[in-house]
Amino acid sequence: MFGKAYKLKSNNTLKNSEKKHLAQRILNEFPAATDEKVKELVPVKSNTSCMKLILHSGETVGVYVVDNVPIVIEAGEVLVPTVCALWKVPDLLPTLIIHSLVLPKLAGGAPLYAPGVAMAGAESFPRFARGALLAAATADNAAAGAVGRATLSSANLLRTTMGVCMETLHVFGDLLCKEAKFTKLERPKLQPPAYSPSVDSVAAHITLLSIQQPIREEWPSLVKETSPAEKSTHFPVLNEPKTICEDETFDNEELEFDETVLTDSSQIEDDPVPTDMDELLQWCLLSFIKREGKNLQLPLKTNLLYKNHLMPLCPAHRSLDVKKSSYKKMSKFLDAMQQEGLVEVRELEKVGPQESMSWEEAMRALLDKMTPGTELRFPDGTVKLLKSRLEPIKMEVVTRSGNKKVTLVSNLEAYGLSPGALAREAQRGAAAAGGVTRSAAAKHDQLMVQGDQTHFIAKLLIEKYGLPKKYLEGADKALNKKK
Repeated sequence: MFGKAYKLKSNNTLKNSEKKHLAQRILNEFPAATDEKVKELVPVKSNTSCMKLILHSGETVGVYVVDNVPIVIEAGEVLVPTVCALWKVPDLLPTLIIHSLVLPKLAGGAPLYAPGVAMAGAESFPRFARGALLAAATADNAAAGAVGRATLSSANLLRTTMGVCMETLHVFGDLLCKEAKFTKLERPKLQPPAYSPSVDSVAAHITLLSIQQPIREEWPSLVKETSPAEKSTHFPVLNEPKTICEDETFDNEELEFDETVLTDSSQIEDDPVPTDMDELLQWCLLSFIKREGKNLQLPLKTNLLYKNHLMPLCPAHRSLDVKKSSYKKMSKFLDAMQQEGLVEVRELEKVGPQESMSWEEAMRALLDKMTPGTELRFPDGTVKLLKSRLEPIKMEVVTRSGNKKVTLVSNLEAYGLSPGALAREAQRGAAAAGGVTRSAAAKHDQLMVQGDQTHFIAKLLIEKYGLPKKYLEGADKALNKKK
């Protein structure tokens, strides 16, 4: 986000009411936040300001600065804590432990890939959903070094070995951290993360688990009973329980362990994997049914089954490719598995448009399916692309104390208009006092002009600045008013 140069648009000091509103937003948006933690980030007696920055991409973001230290980034309607905030409150976000050599790559603008994450045991790995905000710290320093957004859930990250797992938003060492207005920022040296178990500890648990006694399967075996002559072609599904003699005894204390230590990936890697591609396909399918059959949401498309479920179950030293099997296609493979009673395959009816339609109907149907977008072109030649519908400028007349009316104009900044410049024009053109304000619940500045000046504002925006009427709420009603 701050890997390339940005421009400072404005810098306003927050009032006490605005600081309280910011603290309440932090408390609402972060489940791990408490009143004490929020006071660490935004103390009551602190100098807090909001910097509006125009990024290299044209997007406008806000950075809340507390005592010359950036604490929170406002991107759209979402708050993103900076690494400085996570140094004060480390548990505000789920934290991934990455290899030390990966952090400089993130500072260069690269996303975080799954091989760069130091995998811990399943019982201690942080739990998060796809799209959640994450922090990243190195294995030798628990102080956060990067903040980003998860592209995979924690469950999918544990069982994959490739691909992007986090989109980087802010990294220690980017241009925001080097801003001259801030106090010189230095990443503190904290002890290695305490929640990450050592390799020897995990290995000891796995050894105990595999030698002493296997875990009882909650699922019945999915493989049909075979005769002794057919056992030569049988291959195992994950860890099948070994036969235990009735006279075997075990010490209960030796069998106390956390069952989650044996992760799905370690189960797959410890099992003998079929060398034949046909058997490997069936091995992955049976493993998928056994692991996710209870929580599976049906129907499931064939391409999603192959890409999102079967391929991640393939061990790292093997490559799953249906084209190299005798089936050649997933449809033929699933038909064969249906004959064995493992799956049920149905072809969904395709629902299409009418057999014939006019060009206008086709274009209307196409536009209805498209995501709204807006392109803004400014007089200085800059272009801003918004992937959303542009909200109109809103004018309203409200009554203040003393039964005095004032005109409030909102959403000017979205159109590249400066409320301060318009306030000065209103003072000259309408001979009325004007200024810039922001209510406690508002996220952007508002233009405030004394009296009912909707006619003057509408005429100024439409005639001088060329704003189309449809983007000014109540433009016709305002223009029909008498001066």
